[in-house]
Amino acid sequence: EIAISDHRSSQPDLPDMMKLASEVHLGGMIGGKAGVLHIHVGDGKKGLEPLVKILDESDLPIGMFVPTHLNRNPELFRQATEYCRSGGNIDLTAGEKAGLPVYRCIEMLISEGMDLSRVTVSSDANGSIPEGGVSKIIWLYEDIVSCIRKAKLSPGAAFSLATENVAKVLKLYPRKGCLKEGGDADILVTDKDYNIKMLFCRGRLMKKLSEKL
Repeated sequence: EIAISDHRSSQPDLPDMMKLASEVHLGGMIGGKAGVLHIHVGDGKKGLEPLVKILDESDLPIGMFVPTHLNRNPELFRQATEYCRSGGNIDLTAGEKAGLPVYRCIEMLISEGMDLSRVTVSSDANGSIPEGGVSKIIWLYEDIVSCIRKAKLSPGAAFSLATENVAKVLKLYPRKGCLKEGGDADILVTDKDYNIKMLFCRGRLMKKLSEKL
């Protein structure tokens, strides 16, 4: 992972970023891994411009890049929409309070006719939030449910944003991200109101809940 358009980043220039991306790509090919470069995008003026320059000036595949935090402000999300339209992956951060909520972004992407299979939603590994403190793990689940209730996505399409789509980007599908024979059997069980009831990991019951989280 590398950060761009952020005052907190190491301010990598284009050659540095291209070299890192090339090493990630080659490492993935040699090791039989996904070879994905996650790019933290901040509130800086350039937005996704540094990433677009990499793609313009190299032969690296667009699918190896996953820019994140793209719902942190309206202008960045506008750039993200165009990037997705060009065939790129885009990642939205769950629990976004200062920018655009996930469900609203999904509504806008649908209205633009975007392919949601290239859209993922993540928790930033329960990382820090702009106003201080640490994000809550449950925000990811709540945003997925909001996509069902507010953006009117089908449950399958909504949950794919955090399961199947992610697994395909990381080349872990179909072992992860779906319920198929031979997969890891990571299963979340809810009631009709999407209250979590049970969690299975690789077929083993890890948690059984009787109350709403």
